[in-house]
Amino acid sequence: ANCCEPVSPFFDAFILGEAEQAIIDFVELLRRHKKQGSAKKAALLDAAKKFNWLYVPEFYRFEYDGLKIKKFIAVVEGLPTRFENAVVEDFENSYVPLRPIVPFVEAVHERISIEIMRGCPGRCRFCQASFCRRPVRFRSIGKIVEIAKQAYAATGFDTVGLLSLSTADYPQLEQLTGELREYFEPRHVGISLPSLRVDKQLAMLPQLATTVRKGGLTIAVEAASEKLRRIINKPLKDEDLFAAVERAYHEGFGKIKLYFMVGFPCETQADTIQIVDLCKALADLKRKVRGSAAEINAAVSWLVPKAHTPFGWLNQQSQQYFLEARRLLIERKRQLNAKTVQFKFHNIERSILESAIGRGDRKLADVIEYAWKNGARFDLWDDCFNYQIWQKAFEHFGMNIDSLAQREFARDEILPWEHLGGPKKDYLLEHYAAALAQSSL
Repeated sequence: ANCCEPVSPFFDAFILGEAEQAIIDFVELLRRHKKQGSAKKAALLDAAKKFNWLYVPEFYRFEYDGLKIKKFIAVVEGLPTRFENAVVEDFENSYVPLRPIVPFVEAVHERISIEIMRGCPGRCRFCQASFCRRPVRFRSIGKIVEIAKQAYAATGFDTVGLLSLSTADYPQLEQLTGELREYFEPRHVGISLPSLRVDKQLAMLPQLATTVRKGGLTIAVEAASEKLRRIINKPLKDEDLFAAVERAYHEGFGKIKLYFMVGFPCETQADTIQIVDLCKALADLKRKVRGSAAEINAAVSWLVPKAHTPFGWLNQQSQQYFLEARRLLIERKRQLNAKTVQFKFHNIERSILESAIGRGDRKLADVIEYAWKNGARFDLWDDCFNYQIWQKAFEHFGMNIDSLAQREFARDEILPWEHLGGPKKDYLLEHYAAALAQSSL
């Protein structure tokens, strides 16, 4: 739970961070109290005092000055007012399902999924995971290969997925893929890699992973201009991107999926249009390798400022801004006649709702309950999502969803999530200042 305040009235307790060991410690404490006949509140109070990663909302309250939080107070003496994320110290031996469920029907991802490392050495300033999943930890090659063998024997799946926030940063990736290939290639089992960080490491990956499914390669570019990439702290140069994609074409990849985001600080319309130009250039790059343009699938999402990130203080851009950006992208694609470039856009209204709730406080619990009572269900499914239900819920309690989504927090104010683990505020503010400094260059 990284910003659980909007739903805190609905829960007895939150485990902050990684739950594998923490949940066991918490349950053992509850069992002891149950044997002793303790009341639930007494058990939760004991847990709240014992575990610095356990947040029990009923023991805390906020004082406000208008919209701003004036104080975050423990109502029981001796409780902390700042928590830390639980961390799995022994990631090498942490639990992994060796006999994953094999469904009776075809699932979306029928594969063996193995987390090979946890955390990301990058510091993309919009990314919550890169700042909260610390420190970076790795599983050994021997452990990964053994997990893969046992899971394969139990499932028969024909793909092994090597998962992490940044698989390209696994320090022995070449040796790992080599050992997996040696065992699985004769069994016609492929290796799947997630979205990869593009740099000199990625340029060599297509050569390494000869058993990777070559239908497509996924790359999180995020921004089309190098200036924006410097602002978001994703130091990707165009020359490295083009070198990596050209190498992929030589190695047999025919499709490229790219992730972009719109709404970064100091972004211009020219930056948005450049997304199409970059996609078209990468598609045409395949002509000199194999005689025809590549298929480029570009997924465009709208920046949602996240809690526990340097961009958490930022306002989100308006709905009109995102609608205009989408129009610019579609129009530029038409102008360039980029027939092999396809765009898929994230739902703008859902992104606005995410921004309004994701950085909210306990006052939003009433809004959430009201929306639920009025039919808000399965909102991640497009055919179920009804934005008007949420607009009416906010209005019912005298709030405006757009104003909350576009709220910019002052650097010195108490944030609704700053007590809930995550990096220290000063560290995030240093990154925030560095981003603004880059934007003025």
